[in-house]
Formats: sequence, C-alpha cells, structure tokens
Amino acid sequence: SVRFSRDRGPTRNSTAVGIIAVGNFAVGLVSVGLISAGVVSVGMIALGLLLALGGVSIGTVAVGASALGIYAFGAAAVGQQLAVGTAAAATLCLVVALPILANGRAQMTASVLNVGQGESVLISAGGETALVDCGSSNSWINAGTVAANEINTLGRTELTYLILTHYHSDHANGLETLFSRVDVRRLILPALSGAENQELQQEILDRAAENGTEVTLLQEGETIEMGGVTLRLFPPLGAGGNNEEGLSLLCSCGEFDMLITGDMDSVTEGKLLDYAPLSDVEVLVAGHHGSKFSTGAAFLEALEPEDVVISVGSNSYGHPAAETLGRIGEAGAEVWRTDQRGTVSIRVYE
Repeated sequence: SVRFSRDRGPTRNSTAVGIIAVGNFAVGLVSVGLISAGVVSVGMIALGLLLALGGVSIGTVAVGASALGIYAFGAAAVGQQLAVGTAAAATLCLVVALPILANGRAQMTASVLNVGQGESVLISAGGETALVDCGSSNSWINAGTVAANEINTLGRTELTYLILTHYHSDHANGLETLFSRVDVRRLILPALSGAENQELQQEILDRAAENGTEVTLLQEGETIEMGGVTLRLFPPLGAGGNNEEGLSLLCSCGEFDMLITGDMDSVTEGKLLDYAPLSDVEVLVAGHHGSKFSTGAAFLEALEPEDVVISVGSNSYGHPAAETLGRIGEAGAEVWRTDQRGTVSIRVYE
C-alpha cells in the first residue's frame, strides 16, 4: 500500500510534544495528590481531540494521550495512586511506540522536500538513501541544510547516492552545504555535451574529489539496486540546453513507480517515452516546477499517474502554470504542491 503525508512544520509538532510533556507532568502530580485525576483525564482527552486534527503522526500520539488520561482517571477512582504515577512514566513510551505500531515499517519512503522554488527528493530504503537534486532559487532557503536535516532525522550521516538531474542552481546550489554536512558515497551527474554550465560542473567535481566521493558522468542508462528499491537512470535525451540534456529517474518498489524528470520539457518527454516505454506510474514529480512547457498531455496519458507532486515556491515565472494544472486535472491525478503542503512524503508498505 502507498500513503501520502504532508509536513505541517516543526513548530506545530514541537508544540504537540511540549503539551504531551506537560500532560505527563500533570499525571505525575496526580500520583502525589496535588491535583485531581479527573482534571487530568479530561484535559488529556481534550488534547487528543485537538491533536487529532494535526495529521496521522500527531493524531496517533493523541490516541496515547487520551488513553493515558482515561487510565489515570480509572486508576485514581479505585485509589491506585501508584498506578497513576507509573502511567505518567509510561507516557513517553506511548509517544514513541504508538506511531510505529499504527503505521508499520515502510519498505520505502520518498520525500519531495520543501525547498521553495527548487527541487530535492530524498529516497530511503533498506538503510540506504538517495538524494535527487538539491537546490533552491529562494535566497532564504538553503536546500543543502533542508536535505541534510532530513537525512540526519533518519539517524544517518551518509548519503549512498547523490543524483543531479541537470546543472541549474535551483537544483544544485545546496550541494556545497550538503557535502559539508553528510558523507556522499557516490555522485551521479549528466555528461555535458556543450559549454553551458561547465564551470558549475567543475565546481561540483572538485568538491566531490575533496570529499573522496566516487563520480559517474552518465552517458548511458544505468540501473541501481538500493535496499530493495530499483533506481533506473535515463541518460540525457534532448538537445538545446541543460533542461533538455538532463537525467531522469524511475524509482520502483514492488508495484509502485515514481518518475522524476528534473526540468524536462514536453518534447524531451516524448523522447523519454520512445527510449523507455513507461506506463502506470503511480507518482510523477512534475517537470520544471509545473511549467506550462512540461508535463504534457501525451506524457500524462502514457504514464496515467495517480498523484503528481509539484516542487515549487515563491517565483515570478507563474509556476505552476494554470495550463499544467488543468492537464493534470484532466488526467484524473491528484496534485500535491510543496508550497501549499510543505514536504510531501510517500511511504510504500509491503
């Protein structure tokens, strides 16, 4: 099965954790008779209802909070004050364990990170990670910091693969920070056929050499097996500029497929279909941040995506274009925009 979730931001999550901590302290006070167990139980149940509005993960914590509140009331009613204190100590265990029990263990997680007007997609499976692009054109967002934080949140300091679709700053200007924060085992770049952005390519190659990172300049297709997930890399297929001469990537996990095309235009989309006939792709990361020149009708008709994620932020280009949104709607796919939903995470379960 596949589940989508959106990031509501650290402030709300941190607030929820803080309130849970206060509730834990309050139940502790019940154990020494300083406040009424009934007051605590009502408060915890109310908290559960409020946090349930916050999404799956916080809502799951809310179940634990409500259950603890009911238990505190029942225990106090029969004079088991010690039991109430024990329940207080168990709150943190509930907070940690309940989301895991409720959601199970994802076989793969793909997160289209909220980097504003740019793109960065983190794929995690079997203890390994791959990051596709890392950049933003919004000066107040460092895509390298966002990506490194996400990797660290997984308890890791190493990136197995770093894949760059093309040499534009809104897909690559976070690499310097990323290299300084995490170890990158292998870097995969498109081979340049022209002079455009040779300087940026050399800067990236120099940084990779300093870090001892293995580098591949992709000219032909390649398939990578990573933690039970297959990453199929398609070489540059178009001509005329970086957008057309970029890499694209199909990520597959069981019957689930997700396609990432960078800033590919509709003409090159047609060439990709000729190169690798694709169909029944569950998730498409829209090309070029929802530009009207990408995510064409023929491409959508061939792929038949169920969901389309658009990585977009504050911009003067009119992204995502109304024409593109219209085509996606006509194709019957649901749209997930990072400027509206924050980081969009897709979890694939067995």
